[in-house]
Amino acid sequence: MKTKYLFFSLFLIFFVLSFLTFPILMNIQTNHLQPLPNYPITTEHEEKKIALKIEDITSFHQITSYNVISDDFSNDENLKNNSTTGTISFIFLNLDPNDERFEEKSKQLSSLLQRDNHWHLTLYLSPIFSSCIIYVNGIKAYSIGKMSAENDSNSSTHQSTTQPIFLDLSFNASKEALLNDDSLLKKEVTIQYESRQSNLSGIQGLILIGEDEAIREIIQRDIFFIYAVVLISILVLSLFIFVSILKKTLHYLPQIIGIIGIFLLSTSLYNLYDVTTNPFFLVAIFKSSFAILCFSGCMDLFQEKKNKKLKIIFMTTYGILFVINFLAGYFSDIPLIFIGEIVQFLVSLGIFAIAAARILCQSNHKNYWQIIFLPALMFSQLIRLNTLIYLSSFFYLTFFILIIITVLGMKEFILLEQTNRYLMNNIQSEVKIQTKNLQTLIEEKDTLLRYVSHDMKKPIQGINHDLKLLKINLDDEQQMKAYHSITMRSSQIEKSLDALAKYEKNNFVIEKSKTLSIKKLIYTIYENMKPDCDANGIELTISPVDFNIYGKENNLISILNNIVLNAIEHAECSKIEIKSFKNKEKGFIEIIDNGKGIDGHIDVFLPYYSISKTDENRGIGLYISKKFIQSMGGDITYKNENHHLIFTISLPLA
Repeated sequence: MKTKYLFFSLFLIFFVLSFLTFPILMNIQTNHLQPLPNYPITTEHEEKKIALKIEDITSFHQITSYNVISDDFSNDENLKNNSTTGTISFIFLNLDPNDERFEEKSKQLSSLLQRDNHWHLTLYLSPIFSSCIIYVNGIKAYSIGKMSAENDSNSSTHQSTTQPIFLDLSFNASKEALLNDDSLLKKEVTIQYESRQSNLSGIQGLILIGEDEAIREIIQRDIFFIYAVVLISILVLSLFIFVSILKKTLHYLPQIIGIIGIFLLSTSLYNLYDVTTNPFFLVAIFKSSFAILCFSGCMDLFQEKKNKKLKIIFMTTYGILFVINFLAGYFSDIPLIFIGEIVQFLVSLGIFAIAAARILCQSNHKNYWQIIFLPALMFSQLIRLNTLIYLSSFFYLTFFILIIITVLGMKEFILLEQTNRYLMNNIQSEVKIQTKNLQTLIEEKDTLLRYVSHDMKKPIQGINHDLKLLKINLDDEQQMKAYHSITMRSSQIEKSLDALAKYEKNNFVIEKSKTLSIKKLIYTIYENMKPDCDANGIELTISPVDFNIYGKENNLISILNNIVLNAIEHAECSKIEIKSFKNKEKGFIEIIDNGKGIDGHIDVFLPYYSISKTDENRGIGLYISKKFIQSMGGDITYKNENHHLIFTISLPLA
């Protein structure tokens, strides 16, 4: 009970902390990225604008204000009507040469002074959607993508391309030059932009100015943090996919989907920090990846079958949100994006509430930790703060979710492996117990067979001895027939007991299968049965084809010997042939004799089969042989063909 409330309290604490990251990081950003003050000025054309002074710059600053100029420079009427074009400008004021503190302020800017006696600043511009031309004091400095205004004709030739820009701005540091040339007192950066989407145009992100080294260092740090998340997500995703394939399980599907969401989110953001000709597609991927993350949380929350309906509702909702976010992001439909983000935030709160209720009511917390940060992550989309990645709550929330998915996934994998190992150990123990029981059963069976085959032969032998004595005094023909019948039956019982004794002695059941050469096996049978065939005037020939089979050697030798011996004793044949052949899957051994044959409609493999009404050959030799062959994955059959009886044994190839 205490554990349940402890986890519930931790769940709520981390939830609150996830939202506290916003004011904490905003405060850090305010201290780290100090806004550059702006000053109102009146231009020579009596226009009121705002300007920035380079004397206020220390290391680097964020620019939060700039001049917006309304104009119609585009040649594309559609772009004009959709307000997708515009001009913004930044006015930077050099030091005033008439200022009494000019020398003091010059020393403060000494870190910016280079050999050309100019102060050099770097203006960093986030991606400008989706094409632009940048002028410095009326001179073209950059052209990103292609704008319709660049075409002399009225046809549109807009080509979307975005990239972050590092613009070098130089200011003359000579007081004498500044006194003699008023044009050196200020520098104006003008940006004309054009976009295919009215709701996504102009600068989208931070504007920084300061020392070149400092600016590039913080941007590279941003890129490094994003790249680190991309690499980690790739490694973790590969690990979970590998484990899922190795274990042939879908157990880690929620983790895989969650990491795919983080990968798409971080990869799209990383590519926006570089040159791209399809920025709207990357924005669409970025927006829709949030829905993928929440989709993963739903799968974790509703893994039990009893929650199937609720799972379908939530997952369908996020599936629809994924499509809406992608389309809204691609076509830059800001109202639709905003509605989708609000719905996504509210649904994530609903998921969190269900998870919290389950922890409180069921003490079930193992799969819910990533859900803690989902509402805050969805909220980070709504507030849209322009900040550095490594100072954004969005980044840390995403990183925490990635770490949680990885840790919980690995924990589940370790627990699953421990459970499997425990089960395997139990299975092995159970196998040992059952093997021991089976061995005991086999030993008891062997004892019984030994009793049947050995001890019961003594009464039979006694009966045979008494029959011989009775034969001396038998004169009646009917009594003589009875005597012969009893003698034959007694002999057959004795042969059956001999077969059981042979089976018990060899213990074919526990013999291990191995790879056997069919040629060597047939030669062994030939050497075993050649003397018996010669004694009975039967020609024994062999035609072995060499290949390997998989079976029990002693078992096969006994079966083949038995079949040949049956042919010698009962087939009334003059020739026996043993040969072998194979196909793609099986190896075959044939024993062929030219004797009287067997009726093909009779199953000679039944126990105690009799060849004919007059032949009381009731035995179990062929029955045992067939069972043994089948236990090795093979079979034994017979057929009469061209006045020959053919027994065929098939076995798997090695």
